[in-house]
Amino acid sequence: CTFDYLLRLIENSIREQENRGRYMKINNSKCTGVVDFRRFNIGYWGLLSRRLKSGIPVDSVFLEIMGSIKGSASPATDFEPFSRGEYLRRRWKTSLSLIPAGEMGAVYDMYEWYELAKKERGDIDQVDRVLKVMKTLEAFKSSGESEDIVFEQNIRSMLDEIYVD
Repeated sequence: CTFDYLLRLIENSIREQENRGRYMKINNSKCTGVVDFRRFNIGYWGLLSRRLKSGIPVDSVFLEIMGSIKGSASPATDFEPFSRGEYLRRRWKTSLSLIPAGEMGAVYDMYEWYELAKKERGDIDQVDRVLKVMKTLEAFKSSGESEDIVFEQNIRSMLDEIYVD
């Protein structure tokens, strides 16, 4: 079971629940493609200005965007990524790469550009998909409906089994 397949299973299960009622929509059908590193490198990186990239390796930028900036989103942050200020202040705690502190502002500029370009193209990345699932599970958990709570618990239990194995 690949991560992508697991996400599809969860998304389809949530869609099944949505068809019964009143829940947040996970509509990835509008998305033209999933952005992975390869697509980021080929379809996005080349469009960034050389001045902005200024010798920062593409893999480090992708890792920072997905792992540090967007990866900071959680129920505690209302599923929002780091703001520029939070990212620059917490960089030394959260950075996954060896990008010098002086170039972190440029990385955040690239993140903002990437999010706009991705939205214009109708693309989605894996972090977006995971966050949509997490938001929906939180909505199920807080709905107070017993069917929703059981559904949310079943999904979390499946995820726990996968992480343990």
